[in-house]
Amino acid sequence: MKKITQRRKELKLTQKQVAKELGVRVATISDFETGKTGMNTDTFIKYLNLLDMDITDRNKLYIEEIKYSKKRYDECQKRIDATDRRIDDFIKKLESIEVGCISNFEQQDQINDSVANIFMNLFKNLNK
Repeated sequence: MKKITQRRKELKLTQKQVAKELGVRVATISDFETGKTGMNTDTFIKYLNLLDMDITDRNKLYIEEIKYSKKRYDECQKRIDATDRRIDDFIKKLESIEVGCISNFEQQDQINDSVANIFMNLFKNLNK
């Protein structure tokens, strides 16, 4: 979003001023300008209006934002699919553990540790 940042600076507007005008946090503007996050459509259009950008530039930027949103959606979908596969693997591992009367507490502890480790790895991977 270099053009937006450049235009904002040309107008001598700070991120704080823009954030106040748009009713969002300064971090929202910063993250958007650096490409860390997208921006909802209504706020994005208000931002372009605030910067009084040429309609051609607006359209190009709007298309860029849509493409960015699509890319983020695809990335999230891949993570969801990977998580689904991990959950399926986890279920298979649980199903493979014979559930029965275990008189030996040490064996029970090993199974509990194994299940706990599987859960911990699953949640670690979810947060990547």
